[in-house]
Amino acid sequence: MRYLKKTLLFLLILFLLISLSFSQTSNLIDIKILHINDFHGRLLPYIVKSINEKIPIGGGAYLAYMINKERAKNPEGTILFSAGDMRYVPRYPYIKYI
Repeated sequence: MRYLKKTLLFLLILFLLISLSFSQTSNLIDIKILHINDFHGRLLPYIVKSINEKIPIGGGAYLAYMINKERAKNPEGTILFSAGDMRYVPRYPYIKYI
């Protein structure tokens, strides 16, 4: 499955590059590709002891903030790809929030 996703991503990028090279207009835009995967439903910030034992990192709000920040720099030329594992939520880390 990962091989299929990588192949499709490669073909999409190749198609974009070829279509840009044959375009009639000279209005080129910069393209920024954002990619996320293995989010695993981490909507809430979490502690990573190897980074900082007291300040949580990550979470859905932070991810949305960073994506919107990058899109604001180049609204027409930013593409977001997700390679999956977005919805799997293990129940045991979130028991204290229920």
